[in-house]
Amino acid sequence: MLKLAVLSLVILIAATVHAQTQPAFEAEKMIPPANPALPTIWIIGDSTVHNSTPPLVGWGDVIGQWFDTSRINIVNRAIPGRSSRSFINEGHWTEVLDQMKPGDYLLMQFGHNDESVVNEPPDAKSPRSRGTIPGIGDESVDIVNTVTHKPETVHTFGYYMRKYVSEAKAKNVKVMVCSYVPRLPKKFTPTTQPAAHSLWAKQIADEQGATFLDIRSLVWKYWAQFDVKDIKEKYFPKDGTHTNADGAAIHASAVTAAIRADKSNPLNGYLRDSAPQHVGPTTKPSDQ
Repeated sequence: MLKLAVLSLVILIAATVHAQTQPAFEAEKMIPPANPALPTIWIIGDSTVHNSTPPLVGWGDVIGQWFDTSRINIVNRAIPGRSSRSFINEGHWTEVLDQMKPGDYLLMQFGHNDESVVNEPPDAKSPRSRGTIPGIGDESVDIVNTVTHKPETVHTFGYYMRKYVSEAKAKNVKVMVCSYVPRLPKKFTPTTQPAAHSLWAKQIADEQGATFLDIRSLVWKYWAQFDVKDIKEKYFPKDGTHTNADGAAIHASAVTAAIRADKSNPLNGYLRDSAPQHVGPTTKPSDQ
């Protein structure tokens, strides 16, 4: 109970962060680590992790505020609209992997776009081919990709997640797999069953000996205290998925709270103890 109370407090404190948001990292520009002599946290994921369309911000864009960046680099390579499959197929993972060095960290979150259909029809308004097969098994399907017009074998979500973890670990990189942040439902309940892709992410992390950070559960428990309408007005300016800077800070605080909860997590040594003191006290979103 004490541990849960501490985690809730860390997330609660972040609710009124009017964050001095770090400049959004453009993954497409392949910005290198600020200091190549330092260890680097490489972040990969989708638009909930990185977003450069104002006023939308991803949690990976602001998480540097919780770390001592004089001792560790934060490089956010997440790209909006990508799934675990398309991030690999488009070559982004190879570019990140090539720059990793022993002693670095990989912080990854996929799942939102993996829920898409595997291959939309060519006559779709904006055809996409990014969904993955549900599960973590060996199932696959052969398609002609409606975007690239090339043959492709599509695998399960677990297949692609396993690839990230195993290839990063082969370079002596410490891997942390995050469950994805939740979308706003019509009504939050105090508890929730694990979303399928979050469960599969945990299964792959456990199987591969990686660290699992259940940020979805932490965020859900925090939001469940408040009215969904108030949350959306304060933190989700576009839809129920994408946050502004303050919403991103709450999601980032869940990531760091999950790290703090595991005393054996080496990233604890890089977290700034003073970070929560930079935000004001809060009661609930509607009172801000």
